[in-house]
Amino acid sequence: MDRFNRYGLMNSLIAILNEGNDSTDIFIAKYFMQNFRRMQDLNVYDVADECFVDRATIRRFAQKLGYANFKEMKEQFENFNEYYKFYRACQIGDGSPMAQQISDMAQDIDRQLDDGSIEILIDRINESGDIVFLTSDIYSNQGIDFQKTMIMAGKMVRIVSNVYENHVVLRDLDPNDLLVVLSISGFFARESLDFISNLNVQKILMTSLRAPRFEEEYDDVFYISEGFHEETRSIYALFGIKYYLEKISLAYINKYASIAK
Repeated sequence: MDRFNRYGLMNSLIAILNEGNDSTDIFIAKYFMQNFRRMQDLNVYDVADECFVDRATIRRFAQKLGYANFKEMKEQFENFNEYYKFYRACQIGDGSPMAQQISDMAQDIDRQLDDGSIEILIDRINESGDIVFLTSDIYSNQGIDFQKTMIMAGKMVRIVSNVYENHVVLRDLDPNDLLVVLSISGFFARESLDFISNLNVQKILMTSLRAPRFEEEYDDVFYISEGFHEETRSIYALFGIKYYLEKISLAYINKYASIAK
């Protein structure tokens, strides 16, 4: 599970930094973010000394983030190097101007998610009971933006990303509900497939990866792009999900929000 929730720890630390009111927690969160490259060489004694707190405080901090202890939390710092590489990538796309890449991406998505596909998708969303969008942590913010728009349009949508295998929302889904999995490259969809296959719920996948098993497992597969996109700092990774979800929410508002009025 760590492989596809690898940004969860970073998101939790940022949340403490942005919203926390406990100065000790903020100090510890900043320490971890500033020293993530050293974490594999440090133990709880080192961290406590450098943060000017006792070991119990570090343990409680780890537990607040959902880890049993500091050792378990420390294992997640191995994923920070991937996070760092993703945001340090110098090359975006094929080197052409970003505006051109965004335009090409939008046209590609428009070809995949045409009016007919959108109609099928928003009708399914409207007719289903509980709606859950499942995605890796890296796209959770885009998912939350979509969630806010849909709620304002009168449709309750929930977003699940971190530690999803034990998430009560997913366990409670039934055949009248709808699960939508977001996975640009297909990596998250591929790695979560065994878990998804055991859920008795309507299933939709949004991805760029063509894979026979996806077609077998999901009720519908909606493609984000004509081609496969690696999980790198590409235009699709930056803006693809956002643009795709905006198309869906706007279409839903145009068709169903006016009815709600």
